Amino acid sequence: MNPLASSRSKGAVTLALAGAALLVLGLLSTGTYHDDDLTHVLFARDAWTNHRLFLDAWGRPGFTLPYALVAWLGDVETGLTACRVLSAALTVATAALLVSPSRQLGAHHPWLAAALYLAMPLVFRAGVAALTETPAAFYVAAGVHLLARGRPRAAAAVLSLVATARLEAIAPLGLLALAWLRRPPGGDRVVPALLLAVGPVLWNAAAFLFFEELPARIYLTSHSGIPEAYGAGSATFFAVRSLEASGLLTLVLAVAGLRILWRAPATPVGLLVAVGWPLWVALQTWLYWKNDHASGGYARFLLPALPLAALAGSVALGRRGGEVALAFTAGLLAVALVHDHDRLVALAPAGVRGALSTGLWSSAGVCVVLSAAAWWARARRVVAGAVVALQLGHLGVSARPFALTPVQEAIAAAVLESRRASPDAPLYAWNVWAGYFDRLATGESNIWYLPTEALGAFVEAPRGAGLVWDAHRARLSPETQEQLRGLVMDASCDAPACLFQRR
Repeated sequence: MNPLASSRSKGAVTLALAGAALLVLGLLSTGTYHDDDLTHVLFARDAWTNHRLFLDAWGRPGFTLPYALVAWLGDVETGLTACRVLSAALTVATAALLVSPSRQLGAHHPWLAAALYLAMPLVFRAGVAALTETPAAFYVAAGVHLLARGRPRAAAAVLSLVATARLEAIAPLGLLALAWLRRPPGGDRVVPALLLAVGPVLWNAAAFLFFEELPARIYLTSHSGIPEAYGAGSATFFAVRSLEASGLLTLVLAVAGLRILWRAPATPVGLLVAVGWPLWVALQTWLYWKNDHASGGYARFLLPALPLAALAGSVALGRRGGEVALAFTAGLLAVALVHDHDRLVALAPAGVRGALSTGLWSSAGVCVVLSAAAWWARARRVVAGAVVALQLGHLGVSARPFALTPVQEAIAAAVLESRRASPDAPLYAWNVWAGYFDRLATGESNIWYLPTEALGAFVEAPRGAGLVWDAHRARLSPETQEQLRGLVMDASCDAPACLFQRR
């Protein structure tokens, strides 16, 4: 049988199965990965009537422009589902685009690059999420694919789009431009280096021309109080998040692949893969460590670089010498369990916290033993088996549809109650889900505010107006209760979210 035809058929089956699974998850989902998903979808939906949103710095045109093509469909629930389907399609397309560069890197089974990407728990989890990281990962894979096909100018132009979906990508794109300019004379250097800026330049030019705005100002804007709101990380924070994003097995392979690529003769694709993924992790580490630019420290911020990690992993498959990667990654898992110990225990019910703490410390000890055993040839298969089992378990937990949280269900009930009581009265809230459920109930757009703005507007609102109070985002303080007395029948709120109606 023709090996190339066999590889293509295996890759096609892998992509078809993954695509079908993601489609089912997207269609079964009622919630989102993060509230940001819904906000991005509403930006994309409303951009057709408020054109400024196409170029908004928070919404980001690298997301808004493609998702606006489907976000307008039907009611807001249908639009959200359509965006999930588009994310699934982009995720599968990203995986498919990895085959060609994997072949150029000398992988024995290039189609496994696509399989490795889809086997990463965060990729599958976020594969139906409407997040900016999903199109950013697609732009990365498309750029690397074009580079592997010998089209550096097209590759540079596509890679420039990453900075229109993820703002922080401007830093590695600048370094990539410098690396391109330092290539030996005689090649195509200057034009690709300049084209790496085309996406951000066109974005800023359009925003200034039509709305007299410069999104690039955000790079010079520091936000006071951000560490208090979002927290801050450490030197190991995103190394630990890499386990959450990639999973143990794929991280082992990616680390092993990096060692191979660092020792191999440099090619443009090999250099981008070998440097790009570690550089992105380092960038996220620095941003969250310093954290004056509103980084939430989420593992999903690593998603744009995971196509590069999958390519590195595909290079390692079928080759010997993985004991260093096994030892490193098992040791990192031990660090992760210790690193997240307090956070995981705090999230657990009070009755099981002691047992969970003991389990986490015991697991960390087991991982230390696995890390040491990886150097012993006779134990290496056992360590590898444990790594595979952990990856499959991690992936299985991640492959589930998004469901509404108790807070979101309470917000839905509050919005519907308000509309039953006063269908045409103003409704105030600051949670994006209040706007979503109000659109479902009325077909119209609702505005949500910051807590103090919502409360202030409610105080001045006419009789019958409603205030959806989200206790998850803002505690109902004694001062707020005092402010509400005289306006409503009962100023207490013990539920995750509740409704205050003006008398």
